[in-house]
Amino acid sequence: MTAITAGRTKVLASIEWFTPAFQAGGIVSSLANQVHHLSQDLEFWIVCSNRDLMGPLEGEPKTGIWHNKGSHHVMYVAGPVSWNRIIKEVNPDAIYINGVFNGPFCRSLIKFSNTTTIPTVLAAHGMLAPNAIAIKAWVKKPWLNLHKFIGTFRRVKWHASSASEARQIKHWFNHGHVRIAQNLPPAMANEVNVPKPGLRFLSVGRIHPIKNYAFAAQCLAALALELNQNITYQIIGPIEDKAEHSAIQFNQNKLLTIDFLGEKSPPELPSFYQDAQCLLVPSLTENFGVVIA
Repeated sequence: MTAITAGRTKVLASIEWFTPAFQAGGIVSSLANQVHHLSQDLEFWIVCSNRDLMGPLEGEPKTGIWHNKGSHHVMYVAGPVSWNRIIKEVNPDAIYINGVFNGPFCRSLIKFSNTTTIPTVLAAHGMLAPNAIAIKAWVKKPWLNLHKFIGTFRRVKWHASSASEARQIKHWFNHGHVRIAQNLPPAMANEVNVPKPGLRFLSVGRIHPIKNYAFAAQCLAALALELNQNITYQIIGPIEDKAEHSAIQFNQNKLLTIDFLGEKSPPELPSFYQDAQCLLVPSLTENFGVVIA
């Protein structure tokens, strides 16, 4: 890793989960990949919770202190975040917020950043897409309209990963300053694909209705019968929604085998990519996802 040196642009980044957390998928990988690729020029100071999406963080790192990771620093916190103290400690050149709705790591930091002159960037990570808003819309829509009215987001510059995501942001904040920068892929070594018998499909991401895996399984079940061909559908990710898990299983038939492989850390993923003939991303909404990259 690149050692931390003086002279780089200091970026204070906030995110609900960060490595070794990985269960939340793309939002974690997106920032981790940025740190990997950009640390020669940007010095990241990252503040996150001390938990993973589904439970305690592996290793249970000590909270409230800066952990030197070589190319960047990370502070894991439990409970409220003292942004006033953290900003005084880091003295950042820019603030980079990941996610729209979280209280400690988005709303609180935006509120505090509005009292400063520090440039602030907010990455929406697909959270303003119509299908994402539709989940708990009775909470999200009034909340967005309220904060649009009172000008909470007036100073932020929005990071969109695609033109379609930029339009989604503009739908809610038509005067917002939006810049497009695609998600960066992880660094992977080249591996040789050795095909296995049958057709093998793979999806990577938490098992949740927004990911639409039940529809993918339904399509693959029909395809298997039409081709009279054995198909294996592997899904990597935590079971966040038990009803969705059951709905996916319902589509299994004599020719379609559905394998739930559970959680896999990013270093474990390349071999699964190489074993599959096709990667399925059937999400109801997705920014230019890390899985695609």
